[in-house]
Amino acid sequence: MNGDVVGVRFQRGATKIYSYHSGPLVGQLKLGDHVVVETKEGHDIGKIVMLGPLRAGKKRDGLKSIVRRATPRDLVSRQWYRRREGEALVAARRLITEQRIPVKAIKAEFAYDGSRMTLHLLPHDDKQADLDFSLLVEQIGQQYKTRVVTRKIGPRDASQLQGGVGMCGGAEKCCVLAGVGQVSIDMAKQQNIAMNQPDAIGLCGRLRCCLRFEAPVYKEARADHPRLGTPVKTPQGPGEVVAVDVLAEVLTIALGNGEERVTIKMLLSELEKSDPDACPRCGKKAEANESV
Repeated sequence: MNGDVVGVRFQRGATKIYSYHSGPLVGQLKLGDHVVVETKEGHDIGKIVMLGPLRAGKKRDGLKSIVRRATPRDLVSRQWYRRREGEALVAARRLITEQRIPVKAIKAEFAYDGSRMTLHLLPHDDKQADLDFSLLVEQIGQQYKTRVVTRKIGPRDASQLQGGVGMCGGAEKCCVLAGVGQVSIDMAKQQNIAMNQPDAIGLCGRLRCCLRFEAPVYKEARADHPRLGTPVKTPQGPGEVVAVDVLAEVLTIALGNGEERVTIKMLLSELEKSDPDACPRCGKKAEANESV
């Protein structure tokens, strides 16, 4: 049955979705419902954001079940503890400074019933693995009378938790990109973005996650254009491609040699007419016509 699986999201602003079995609430849940579920760290409240089927790559075996619906009392309790998170973060940062731990506390997050606090910590050095948080956990736990869990995160996770406004003017979307995978330098090169340009760097100080989502579009568009260095024929004479604007479909072509070398701009559609053999898109059209 597809209706017995639901997708649950936990953190505000996060986009990672966890699959759960509806358990005793099969057929009774709808989008937007708040439910209490079991996590590896204990019970927590999540929001239903997807109703079956099971997402690709996920296995039904071993799915945890929803415990119950969240009651109004649960939601009020969660809101009360959320109001204490800012205060707890300040306290954690003070203790980190006193203990000289080389990390930055990004967020303090309470479970809905206050039974647990999760400290999200960003190490100053990614390679530093042997950090001791035992005294920090003990002191902050005594202060708030709860169990404390520390979670080391990276710059992308920190940016997601803190939020902000991206270069596009919209809300920072590293989040969508939770679990985005590797963002490579080649993805920036596809867009002709140099590594020292602000366009390539997100709020986290790393390559923008958007580059990974945009990569398939640029890859497909580039396949229609001649590669750099390709010799082409133009109405002004022979030349070679020295730059490509794939979205505008504009080529920069160098003509001549030495001091007489000049560059011109040429639309891909113009190259299709002047030198169809050098235009990959022309080859695709010919193959399509032959198949018909």
